[in-house]
Amino acid sequence: MKYFIDTNLILDAFERNNRDAQNRLKAILEDDSNEIFYNGLVYTEALRAVLNEELFTTLKSSFENFTWIDINQQIYKDTKKFSRFCRSRGLKVAKGKCELIDMLHFMTTKYYNLKLITSDRDFDKLEIAYQEFIKEDNL
Repeated sequence: MKYFIDTNLILDAFERNNRDAQNRLKAILEDDSNEIFYNGLVYTEALRAVLNEELFTTLKSSFENFTWIDINQQIYKDTKKFSRFCRSRGLKVAKGKCELIDMLHFMTTKYYNLKLITSDRDFDKLEIAYQEFIKEDNL
């Protein structure tokens, strides 16, 4: 299976020593048929948050085992359309508003047909909204 890893799962597993996040990531990594993808935003978000130098080095080298994907112009266009759709429906996530970075990550998974692995429950709301978005033939 092909997965897109979200920043919060990385930070939960590496920096916060969250056992659930570590076990989820470990289970994916132990299956050689799985691939993990990330984009530049995930890379930057994760590394900027880690202040411990040893952990920073470990995390940075861990990214070498994953595959970098670009956020291309189509993803930006789709994100803009989806974000406007969510706002028009009054969707509230991330402390009352949809965060642009979360929208970009979400639409990146849709563009590349990847399964999102995250600790953020707001993505469940985005998935529900996305199904409505698709039904209305917005892409």
